[in-house]
Amino acid sequence: MLDFLILYENKEREIKSVSLLKCSLEELGYCVQLEQIQYFHKRKIKTRVVIVPFLYSDLDIYKYIYVICGKCQKVINLRWEQVFSRYMENEKQGFFYPKGQCKKVYHICWGKKQCLDLIERGVKPECAVRTGAIQIDFFSDLNGYKSKEQIAEEYGLDPNKKWILFVSSFSNASLSEQEEKKLINMLGEERRKFIEVSKISRKKILEWFKNFLDKENKYEIIYRPHPSELTDYTLNNYVKERIHIIKNEVVAQWIIVCDKVFNWISTSAIEIYLLGKGGNLLRPSPIPYEQDMNIFEDCNKIITFEDFCIQAKSENQLVNNSSFEAYYDVNNYQSYKRVLNLCVSVIARKRGCDIDYKEIVRKISLWKRIKYELLYKIYIPILFLAGRIVEFTNRKPKFLNGYFRVKSNTLK
Repeated sequence: MLDFLILYENKEREIKSVSLLKCSLEELGYCVQLEQIQYFHKRKIKTRVVIVPFLYSDLDIYKYIYVICGKCQKVINLRWEQVFSRYMENEKQGFFYPKGQCKKVYHICWGKKQCLDLIERGVKPECAVRTGAIQIDFFSDLNGYKSKEQIAEEYGLDPNKKWILFVSSFSNASLSEQEEKKLINMLGEERRKFIEVSKISRKKILEWFKNFLDKENKYEIIYRPHPSELTDYTLNNYVKERIHIIKNEVVAQWIIVCDKVFNWISTSAIEIYLLGKGGNLLRPSPIPYEQDMNIFEDCNKIITFEDFCIQAKSENQLVNNSSFEAYYDVNNYQSYKRVLNLCVSVIARKRGCDIDYKEIVRKISLWKRIKYELLYKIYIPILFLAGRIVEFTNRKPKFLNGYFRVKSNTLK
């Protein structure tokens, strides 16, 4: 039996943090396994503690804990989504907050605000654990990151030019009509406005980049897509010699090696701030107040092409950190130790989270039980194999059209 099973969702976003946690636990003598959460074909894994990347509903407990690990009663939720729009923050039963039996597990909180929000929504104070964000621990020592010359050689960039990084959050801009409807049903009618603004903003920003490079030959632009953003026709249409769309590497790696960084609405703003690259937001189309985030209160919003050109060629200016302080322990580079202490404490406790698995299973329909406990054990291995075939042959069978839009890059 394992001591800890650590599940992660998105490789680029999470792998460094969960690997650090895994190694730290193993140094203490624990048996730890790391798995990607989407792979349902895995056999059942017996473990004393499950560490998950998210947990929103009883269905999540069923799919990602019960189906994989059985009735495990010691669960820690790393909560990789913790900073939301004003609209989402005000929704008492919003999608991104734990509901039902999920309120009973231990939830990692990056700052004071998240603790208070969870307690207000019914999570016990002892289960809302303020640790800080593991991902910013790595900024205490930048020696582990690649140099500009290494990155240039790896991705065919010119190290003698100035690099401009754009951290994209346009995952909503490349959705199909069916995916848009599904997202609106899940997150509410307010999401419709955000989708429209996403499409307009992306197109205008890409036009800014093209026009800028037509005038300036000393720059290259790295467009870092959101992990679940698809490279569609609109994006491909703007791929030029000096506009590079690169998904690889953690965002922090690109922030470190680039001379200038621009953002739209990505929560990577905290990383941009801590690494001293300013707080410039490209906002050619205004985001509705309720759809924007409080952490951008002090950031510089650029609304015209002329202002973008000026900022692109100017020195980085530091922003006030008051907007971040409620959401992040910005002066703490020991978050992983706090998470580690929580893990050790949880595994040592005699009593677990008292999750009522009978109640959860009772609410799951027969079709969903067949789907997740039987069909996925057949479906996912076939899909995984097909992905490997596509990778090696560079040919995609027609029957796989659509299956490669699986959330969070299942086929990585």
